[in-house]
Amino acid sequence: MNQSFRVSLAVVMLLAGFHRAGAATGAADSKPLTLDLSAHFVENFLGTENAKGRFSDIAGPRTFDGVPFQMDGRATLYGKEVELARGTSREDAPDILGIKVGRTFDELHLLHAAHWSDEEGKAIARLQLNYSDGTRRVMDLGYGVHVCDWQRLHSEEREAVTDPSTKVIWRGAGIENFRSTQRVFKSVLMNPLPTKRVDTINFVTTGQIASYDVYAATVVNSDPKRPVTPPVPLDRPERIFDGRIKVRVLDPLEHPLEGVQIYPDLSVPGSNWATVGTPLYTSKDGTGIVKFPTDKTWCLIFNVSKKGWHAVSEQMTLGEPAEPSSGLVVTI
Repeated sequence: MNQSFRVSLAVVMLLAGFHRAGAATGAADSKPLTLDLSAHFVENFLGTENAKGRFSDIAGPRTFDGVPFQMDGRATLYGKEVELARGTSREDAPDILGIKVGRTFDELHLLHAAHWSDEEGKAIARLQLNYSDGTRRVMDLGYGVHVCDWQRLHSEEREAVTDPSTKVIWRGAGIENFRSTQRVFKSVLMNPLPTKRVDTINFVTTGQIASYDVYAATVVNSDPKRPVTPPVPLDRPERIFDGRIKVRVLDPLEHPLEGVQIYPDLSVPGSNWATVGTPLYTSKDGTGIVKFPTDKTWCLIFNVSKKGWHAVSEQMTLGEPAEPSSGLVVTI
């Protein structure tokens, strides 16, 4: 065998090896890949009896929209309200970093929700796609966009998310004292650079009121023939929030304060606890309008806070049914 023939044969074999490797990679990338979040779980649905009871109808391997998921637990990010309620610091709820992917894909399918409510449209977390060439792309995960509170409370007027690729995929029994029901949202996020290999994915908090929870994640390539799972219908009708109370926040010199957070709690008949409402912020004249259902509310609690100012909580008891109010003035 002469030298030139040996070189030609080596080139052919090398090209054939590249072809086989490419075919194998392409075959692997064509199948859904469930991502392993288990190292970041703060709650294991299969190992904790309390959690298993809450998520027993959805825990374990599941399929939605023809996409497989492994729904084994809950990974959570830092949020201000969870810190206050449970005494957990930002260090106790670190960002979820380095979720291994190692392939190209078109779509990221998420099963997720929020803990506590937040201002609609507010980004409570950011998703980071880290590509093998060093490129990074960031996408916001918004409250009222992709997720809402995992508990559907009486203080929620309507269940709506603005992202057209998000829906409620499961409902279950909620927290008894709140007389709530529970839900899981499913979202599809499109990879902005689908031809590039993604090494890892990060979930990073934005430090808002609500915490972001992710239960399961799967990457897939687009498939128009994939079956569609219909959203789960409402477990009870949306509420009519026909009551209005104006809250005006002043400083000790009676000057109006802008940007003060008003976090209303709403008490309904038969509930032992007040249920958190949707937070709002005061306008330039120091006012904010709190909405509530007059036929289902007997008490309102207004938690008022602004960084650098003393937090205040005010309570207003209403009649049966709730009576109109000219408003409430709070000084912080």
